[in-house]
Amino acid sequence: MRILHIVESLSRCSGITNFVVNYYKCSLSRTDITMDFIYFKEDNNSFKEFLTTTGAKCYHLELPSPTNILKTLKHYSDFFSKYGSEYDIVHLHEVVLSHIILPFAKKHGIRNRIIHAHSTKLSTKSGLGYLRNWVLTRNLNDCANALWGCSVMACQNLFGSKSHFTVIHNAIETSKYQFDNSIRTLMRKKLNIDGKIALVSIGRLSPEKNHIFLINIFNDLLQIKRNVHLLIVGSGELEENLKSHIHNLRIEENVSFLGLRSDIPEILMASDIMLIPSLFEGLPIVTIEAQASGLPSIISTGVPDEAVLIPEYCKRISLSENKKVWIDNILSLCNNQRIISRDIIISKGYDIETEFSKLIHHYHQLIDSTAIQ
Repeated sequence: MRILHIVESLSRCSGITNFVVNYYKCSLSRTDITMDFIYFKEDNNSFKEFLTTTGAKCYHLELPSPTNILKTLKHYSDFFSKYGSEYDIVHLHEVVLSHIILPFAKKHGIRNRIIHAHSTKLSTKSGLGYLRNWVLTRNLNDCANALWGCSVMACQNLFGSKSHFTVIHNAIETSKYQFDNSIRTLMRKKLNIDGKIALVSIGRLSPEKNHIFLINIFNDLLQIKRNVHLLIVGSGELEENLKSHIHNLRIEENVSFLGLRSDIPEILMASDIMLIPSLFEGLPIVTIEAQASGLPSIISTGVPDEAVLIPEYCKRISLSENKKVWIDNILSLCNNQRIISRDIIISKGYDIETEFSKLIHHYHQLIDSTAIQ
């Protein structure tokens, strides 16, 4: 079975790419499964080298724009004319490209075409940008024969509440996140947060993650509790704006920008509370990782309630609530003891090994259903 994934980029800071790569890693132990990639944006910190050295083919294509639309459409047609016969399934993770790229896959014989929703909204943009995306995501059944998503909310918002869809969990390697106090002690020294209450935010520094709200909440919290420190993990287009805002608030010594990291489990163990005030999300992997580490979390209602696997340790609050509500909830979690939660996460269906088997089952079901048509 050969699957072609289509993603925006192979960036390590992309939640979607991390989701796909997590499942790809599981496929490496199987000789009957091959996964390749189409991507559109180059990134200095990407999975490309890892993917190619482990056997995946990675094809770089251009994104369509008003100035190159005819050229890119020809490239898509040429690509699927040349390679389409090699694949059993094309798995598209960029929904707005559905009507642009999947018709070429269909024309050149790929009978199984999946559209995968990773968010509950199309973008943070309004006006013409949002209208364009809305138009591009109508009547998705015309170009795909399977609609998948990371949560019920993401599927319903994109495909419609009455549509037939399949939820594929944003699963993780749970053993990596099991809390270890010795790792916590060592990591807190490395991060220079001994004796402090460490709040952590992990995610791309982009508008939908709502970091300005987070920083303003943290600034107000500092007026009440001085021994708190904010760890911001990730990179993105808003990094300089966020640093400028922190500078203007004069709280630079209380905030650390850690950039892109490969030691997320250790950072979670070192932290005391996770904060995710996103405007919207599909179902962020980091919420699962935090709960797997037994880390108390506060998330916005922009995150689907499906992300709450351990209600006692993951609180969901509306962004319309007064700042005091957020601060009171942060204070109430400051002294929570860590729990060993791996078994809970596994039982909820978010262990990658178990979910990989389910994913492959869904792939086979799709292939079997079209084989008899």
